[in-house]
Amino acid sequence: TDNNIGMAGICWNCKIMAVKVLDSDTQGITVDLADGITYAAENDADVLSMSLGGYPPSSLLKNAVDYAYSQGAVLVAAAGNGATNEKFYPATFDNVIAVAATNYKDIKIDASNYGSWVDVAAPGWD
Repeated sequence: TDNNIGMAGICWNCKIMAVKVLDSDTQGITVDLADGITYAAENDADVLSMSLGGYPPSSLLKNAVDYAYSQGAVLVAAAGNGATNEKFYPATFDNVIAVAATNYKDIKIDASNYGSWVDVAAPGWD
């Protein structure tokens, strides 16, 4: 909306589907994330935005990502905050847009992961 209060969104008529895959301590297991991705895809989610991830890769997670992509979903995931070029999943998988973090001056923040596997960088820090 653009009601001149707070932020203006770019998709005023979008619906949000919240899918819980982490516990109250922001920890989780791969099977829960894979199940969440599959659930979103089966319920016609158009975009999956995932500000989470980890190491190492998992075939279970890759299969869920590939399934969601095959259903027409656009998958976007954080590149991670480990200040490393080590691949972070699910961001590194094919069919996922990996997003690194920049500051308000569009400079990569120190904590953001980086590397040739990152697709785009966007503001994620003040």
